[in-house]
Amino acid sequence: MTLIYLIIFHTDLNHLKRLIGRIKDPRVLIYIHVDAKISFSLIRDHLKGYEVNFVEKRVKINWGDFSIIQAKINFIKQLIECKIEFTHLFIISGQDYPLISNQQLFDFLQKNIGNSFLQNSELYKEHSHLSFRVNKYHFFLPFKFKFEYPYEGKRIFLKILNRFLRLISLFPIPRKIPFEKVYFGSNWVKTSYKATQFLYEYFKSNNEKIQFFKYVINCDEQFFQTILLNASEADRGIIVNESLLFSHWDRPDHLYSIPLEFADFQRISNSKRILFFARKFNSSSSEMLLEEIDKWFLK
Repeated sequence: MTLIYLIIFHTDLNHLKRLIGRIKDPRVLIYIHVDAKISFSLIRDHLKGYEVNFVEKRVKINWGDFSIIQAKINFIKQLIECKIEFTHLFIISGQDYPLISNQQLFDFLQKNIGNSFLQNSELYKEHSHLSFRVNKYHFFLPFKFKFEYPYEGKRIFLKILNRFLRLISLFPIPRKIPFEKVYFGSNWVKTSYKATQFLYEYFKSNNEKIQFFKYVINCDEQFFQTILLNASEADRGIIVNESLLFSHWDRPDHLYSIPLEFADFQRISNSKRILFFARKFNSSSSEMLLEEIDKWFLK
């Protein structure tokens, strides 16, 4: 069996090298998407001697918009068209790190051939406070400027933009949702070959539905879940409602971007969930935690 990793990389080359060193295995193929805002030649030169491949069509990835989905679409097309045989595709970030050994992972995957792992829940039922993500149009402009339509605030410039959009009538209100249900979950998904092949075919024939997500904020947390959960199991295979990923969300919003530190070790080790990876790490501030993970989880 062959496991494919797609690593979405944008920062911390030292941690990337450590990550690659931990997941490398004769049964693994590693592909890296290097953010197009970064020098590709610099990253390639630093990774000489590492058995890695690169995503051919690079994207400038910006927080919250469609760019990260486009990078994943590009890779899925590249992967399927290369006719590589594999059992699972794991999409991870360059700031992830494994919590189990390669052999433990492959033992698990051998028992789960054909299963995909996507954390998922219905957006409108369980996360109604996030419904604005899809009910409104979200526009992402240069210089990290973004706005929503319809806009209900008091800023004059945004009110003028909203009036203009209403006049040109290209974005009907209420917004039409082209799916029976919308699902929400972690954007770091693990798909079976069958599900990945289904996505590849879906991308070729459902452009209108793909375009829908270009006006959704944080669309990567709805994209794969919504497409796959609205398909039949016969077409996309079994989906297990689990991300296999530890992320520390139990803290104030402004701390979400802070890398994991040694104090997080107990939270990871005491978790009752099935955990194969954790995120996110930093090669300097997470060093003690990484050493502890190596010591206890990766014997």
